[in-house]
This record gives sequence, C-alpha cells and structure tokens, in this order.
Amino acid sequence: MRLAAVLSAFSGLAFVAMAVPSVLSGHGSFSWQIAAMLACYGLLLIAGGILLWRGATSARGG
Repeated sequence: MRLAAVLSAFSGLAFVAMAVPSVLSGHGSFSWQIAAMLACYGLLLIAGGILLWRGATSARGG
C-alpha cells in the first residue's frame, strides 16, 4: 500500500506540473481551463495518496 500511495502522490505532482506549461502555451481561456482541470486532478491524486498512506479505509474503497 505504501508504494501505491507514493506513486499516486508523484502522479499528482506530475499533473500539477503539467498545468504550468498548459497555461504558458498562450491559447487563451482554453489553456486556463485545461490547466485548472489538470491541477484539480493532480490535487485529487495527491490527496488520495496521502489518505492511502495514512490508512484511510475510504481511500481503499471500503
């Protein structure tokens, strides 16, 4: 479970990091919308990884 938690959190960090180039690409409001979705999904992955690390049963689907 610890490995899954760490990999989930790292995946979340990658999604948050991908939001930055999306904003900087210069395609107007579309870029901002994509960046917001990437950042939100990344933050959800990070939160899931933290919950899984702490052993929350909701993070394991139970």
